Amino acid sequence: MSPAALKETGASLTEVVLAMGIIGLAATLGVEGLGGIVARSEGRAAATALAGELRTARLHATMRRELVRVAIDIQHSTVRTEPADAPGQALRELSIQERGVMIEDSSAGPSIIFYPSGRVATPTTITLRNRRSERWRLTVTMTGRVTIQ
Repeated sequence: MSPAALKETGASLTEVVLAMGIIGLAATLGVEGLGGIVARSEGRAAATALAGELRTARLHATMRRELVRVAIDIQHSTVRTEPADAPGQALRELSIQERGVMIEDSSAGPSIIFYPSGRVATPTTITLRNRRSERWRLTVTMTGRVTIQ
């Protein structure tokens, strides 16, 4: 064999360190991107769950032919559905804080009243916020329709 054939081919220490740095950077960016996706999906899931809770409260009001109140606790990020004439007697309760999402604001105050017709006393916008400060708005119109924005 010739001396040229015996020449070693391999990576230098600088090349190895550079390659490891690029791999580490890519992994870090991937994890941060994944965290954003998870936070966004948790926020969307919480908004969907809250919208479902509001729609269920409207259904209770129309099916039972009675006033139904949805009490919104901003401090604990919970909502409780109850008969309007029996406060504290929960029909249903939902906590969205467990999902990493907070109720930031409710434009009509701490409660929404659904009438037996399905309409509401006051149109309301509820704002949710996740830990990355992304926001979702749920709107309850006068007719009782619930939408997520």
